[in-house]
Amino acid sequence: MSELSDQVRAHFKPRGDLYELRHNLARVMNETEWQKFRKVTEEFGGKRNFAKRAFELDYNQRFDEARRRLIDEAGSIKRSFVPKFMGSDHFDKTEINRRADKQVRDAHEKDLARIDVVETGVLRDMLENCEKRVMEREKPLRDFQKAVDRRAGSDRRVRSWSR
Repeated sequence: MSELSDQVRAHFKPRGDLYELRHNLARVMNETEWQKFRKVTEEFGGKRNFAKRAFELDYNQRFDEARRRLIDEAGSIKRSFVPKFMGSDHFDKTEINRRADKQVRDAHEKDLARIDVVETGVLRDMLENCEKRVMEREKPLRDFQKAVDRRAGSDRRVRSWSR
């Protein structure tokens, strides 16, 4: 059941992981890491803008190619042993146009999702490095807190008395 809910969550919130990574990174970054983060964010923002602009400019060409592919697929010879007068026409113009439009838009969404996946990987690496740096910085403090444990009496030490 949790696998299904993870799939549903991933389907309806594809960029949520990216948002959480950015939020977690903002809490642990220092100045140099912040500069790297800004470069990465600008780079992937540029890639997204390029993909969106290319989609807007090339939409008609992509649509025509997808429609041509669908028409060729509909016109291909299918081995079905049904008399021609009982068959169906595979050249419904509105259906072919709708499917071509859907294929072009889905391909664009997949391009944007691929960019998000790559950015997520880069940001995860940055987060791991930042957390490692924070843990190394806080290790002496934790060690000191453990060494100066001021609990009283039997909580502090357990002694066994032998008689």
